[in-house]
Amino acid sequence: MLPKNDIDMITIKSKCLSGLITALMSTSSLWLTVAAQEHNRDHRSKIFQCNQISLIVNKAVKDVNNVSSNSNASDNENLLIAANKIDYYAQKLETIAIADPILQIYQSRFAKMYTDTSAATSNLVTAFNNQNRVQAELAMQALQAATSVEEQLVEDINNYCQAMPNDK
Repeated sequence: MLPKNDIDMITIKSKCLSGLITALMSTSSLWLTVAAQEHNRDHRSKIFQCNQISLIVNKAVKDVNNVSSNSNASDNENLLIAANKIDYYAQKLETIAIADPILQIYQSRFAKMYTDTSAATSNLVTAFNNQNRVQAELAMQALQAATSVEEQLVEDINNYCQAMPNDK
């Protein structure tokens, strides 16, 4: 039988992976598909720029969801893989050229959310490996804070991308 602290760490770890996946999955259920308007491929168009952000965010969600279904890896391995993927997509978001100033704000906010989520997840794994309950709780709080902005962010960018005229 595991000591109480080990049981608590396993419970936190299990909740973390499912919470991380659930938080990132919410993007896929809320994110609008604007790719149907692909006929307007002018790189300066708002629709094209919305699509660029959408494609990266949707790919991030898909990849993180694939990590959660990997039953061959431990929870810690899955968390590290997810953290690395999230960080990769944060960097990818930062590299796309977005000219629209409002979309630049959304782009930065998604990148920051992903960077913060990745860092908190990595810190959580370190805390688990060190069996440091205090660090684990702090990392969980940071993870919750990082992902708490997601739903509103998705709603905001969806509203902006949906409402805009088809202009350059």
